[in-house]
Amino acid sequence: MKNQNWFPCLFSNGICLFRINIFQYLLLTLVLLSATSDGSSRTCRFPKNNHNVFWTGGIVSGFIDFVNDDESRLKLERINAELIGEFVQVGKKINDSLPRNISRVKFHTERVLVHPIGTQGNFRVPYGTNSWPFRFQLGTNLPPSLNNNDPYMSSIHYFIHITFVRREWYNLNFESKCPIVVKHLSSSVNAQKVEAKDKNRKGIRMHAVLPENFVTAGNYFSFEVDFYNDKRSTLKIITATLIQNQQLNSEENNLFVLQKQVLQNTQDFKGKRFNGIFRMDVPHTAPAAFTYQLTSNYAKKHLAVNYYVLIEAHLPGFFTNINLILPITITNAMPKKNLRI
Repeated sequence: MKNQNWFPCLFSNGICLFRINIFQYLLLTLVLLSATSDGSSRTCRFPKNNHNVFWTGGIVSGFIDFVNDDESRLKLERINAELIGEFVQVGKKINDSLPRNISRVKFHTERVLVHPIGTQGNFRVPYGTNSWPFRFQLGTNLPPSLNNNDPYMSSIHYFIHITFVRREWYNLNFESKCPIVVKHLSSSVNAQKVEAKDKNRKGIRMHAVLPENFVTAGNYFSFEVDFYNDKRSTLKIITATLIQNQQLNSEENNLFVLQKQVLQNTQDFKGKRFNGIFRMDVPHTAPAAFTYQLTSNYAKKHLAVNYYVLIEAHLPGFFTNINLILPITITNAMPKKNLRI
């Protein structure tokens, strides 16, 4: 009965590799439970109604709220915080039986100083709510956040990764992630007129003009369309689509539709000529066009995001549609109330 206080040995070729005493096992279990128990909550609180949108070159500031629900003496050794920029690349689907490959590249890591005022080294966290401020400046060359509703599109997102380092070696650290949205403060752009024209195999022609090839996100742009139909063939419709093009390493292109509309009075048009001036709204969430070299310890990727307007005349028959592409630059402008003098 000598082995009743021991767990069964694990054997390999008849040799007992190790044995764990029940008392040691129980002690280890208590330590793990103590390490994983978390009587606290951690959140980030930003000024201006918790608004987490910030501009390149601007100041990011806020508070870390740590609610300690544990009445025992909780001590921390230090608080580590980093701003992390991450590029999430979604691979193309190879077949229906395999999921898409998703890779993550941390292209930006920046230390953020957070420490309670008047403390050095280890410090006690009182019971209740504790708040510690943080403040740092965003670089001017960071790419903007790139968040699409399409789960199959690549994205760029930023977050502040906070680690509350515990004093005791057997206690797991507390960790929190606070997402922020980075917008690129665009420089002034010289407006240019852009136009395109083409005809199909039946001789039907279309001409489109973009008077100014740039627009600020949240505003609208105007464009003109001329459709020449000498043979009076039935025109189904003319559509205009604002498209975001993500180009990775000058090879892979991912297209994301921001807006699409049917041009008014073009449905089932049978006249000889159609002319109209139209407008299209740009979502305020659209990031500015940019080019950036994403660099990490493991990879280097060249990412470019640009935009164009696709004007398409839908006509009956095969290979009869007419497609016109008008490049356009989307910029971001800081609200006037946030401009610094």
